[in-house]
Amino acid sequence: MFVPVRTLLTAGALVLAAAALPAQTDYRNLDDERPVRSEDAWALEFRAWEWMMPLHYARHAGRGEVEFTPEVMWGAFPNGLVGLKLPFRASDRLGEAAAAGPRLFALISLNAETPHSPGFALRADAILPGGGASGDGVLVVGKAIATRTWGRLRTHANASVTVGRAINAPEADAPGRWSASVAADWTLMRQSTLLIAELYSARPLGLDDQHWEVGAGIRRQMTPSLVLDVGAAHGLGDGGGLALTMGLSRSFSLGTPSVRGDR
Repeated sequence: MFVPVRTLLTAGALVLAAAALPAQTDYRNLDDERPVRSEDAWALEFRAWEWMMPLHYARHAGRGEVEFTPEVMWGAFPNGLVGLKLPFRASDRLGEAAAAGPRLFALISLNAETPHSPGFALRADAILPGGGASGDGVLVVGKAIATRTWGRLRTHANASVTVGRAINAPEADAPGRWSASVAADWTLMRQSTLLIAELYSARPLGLDDQHWEVGAGIRRQMTPSLVLDVGAAHGLGDGGGLALTMGLSRSFSLGTPSVRGDR
């Protein structure tokens, strides 16, 4: 399935505008690939919703590629969420775009972080076929997440494993057979801004070599319900390449979200 890039961007902007309802401050709650790969062990508030509109550009071996991945999450149950991603990819000439298969996911926070122990969460993703850039079958990804807070400093560790054949991998944002990342963020309280640094490694599903990457970025609370994120990552060794990402997320409610404690 091929879709003009301009149509995708216009549809995303309209959806984002329609979701403009007041919600919570959320710049400290790291989402995966917003702007680094690591994510927070905290789930979305119970009954809250969140839209994301990230745009990702990567350049490797002289070729550029653009990915646009609209995403919606819902706090379906206390300390847990479900969500849907619809990724598309295109060349850096912004010609035709191809869908890279829908992705369903769920995350559950296992415990509340305490002064003596980190918060833990588990996440599962199902990457489905569908579109010109998708794989031929289903991939299932399981992830473990830990987050620890020391005042303004927070650290995160993520580890994932993928079940499925390499032929089922999509052309955009394919998971590794396994991956691991560590990240740290620092909060600038008065500016409502988060600074983030990350080290990431993954074993690809195919025959490619181990991939290492360093990344950095910021998240800034633009309004009580709107977060802007900007980041960059660079591969290490022979797999070097530059990737840039920028996105907006907006939280809203169709009911009455629960109140979550301070992070």
